[in-house]
Amino acid sequence: MPFGLADVTVLFLLPLAAGALMVSTLAGVLPVGLAALILVLALAGGLGALLTGLWPLALLPVVLAGLAVMAAAINSLALMPVLAGASLLAAGLVFVEQGAGAGLMLFAAATLIGLSRPQLLRSSSSAMRPRRAVP
Repeated sequence: MPFGLADVTVLFLLPLAAGALMVSTLAGVLPVGLAALILVLALAGGLGALLTGLWPLALLPVVLAGLAVMAAAINSLALMPVLAGASLLAAGLVFVEQGAGAGLMLFAAATLIGLSRPQLLRSSSSAMRPRRAVP
């Protein structure tokens, strides 16, 4: 994009997109009110970063979303969401260092990894599955 608008646009959109990815990953766990609050806070962080030029306001929701996805995935013993959370965390950190192009590519990787399976936080371990009653 000309005039460096990509970096400015990412300041606004990356926190909101990271919050949305976190809410979609934790959809079965989060209540509706908390999910709405997460999205509003991510939007406020992005808007604050856009208006003030302070990039940590945009980075904080992205880092928190990545860590929350990783913690929930580790708790449920699922590997793919851990990779999605790590990619989301890396997207925020790479954006600070390399700019919008590299950060958005890692965010796209986090989205593809995170949405590759519909039930992300269900354990595939037999020890975690309930046993059926045998007559």
